[in-house]
Amino acid sequence: MLNPKYCCLGLALLSYQAIAQPQVELTLRQLLDPTCQGIGLVETASAEPGQCIRYQVKISNSGSSVAQAVKLNLPIPNYTALKQDLASSELIEALVSQQNNQLLQAEIDQLEAHESVSLHYTVQVL
Repeated sequence: MLNPKYCCLGLALLSYQAIAQPQVELTLRQLLDPTCQGIGLVETASAEPGQCIRYQVKISNSGSSVAQAVKLNLPIPNYTALKQDLASSELIEALVSQQNNQLLQAEIDQLEAHESVSLHYTVQVL
């Protein structure tokens, strides 16, 4: 027969493990940069050749533990060219980027609980 004290202790440990996990959320904004100068940015769904689109990505960990090795695959849309590499906030030092065909890859070694970082990249419409 099971002792009720040990059963309750086991449930408490299971509950703790279920709660103490990272919860990584991504938010993506697409902004039109008509002059490719980083000023006068407006939200839009379309762009003309020669104009730039700035993608802003916010990565948040709303969980209660550290998120390890967060990998991002950021697409570079067809008929565009990467204008600049990733630019991150000062909160993150471990951001690595590389262009691989039409894909930009970034990796964050760790993101603390309740921490968020932002990065952006710009493409020019061909």
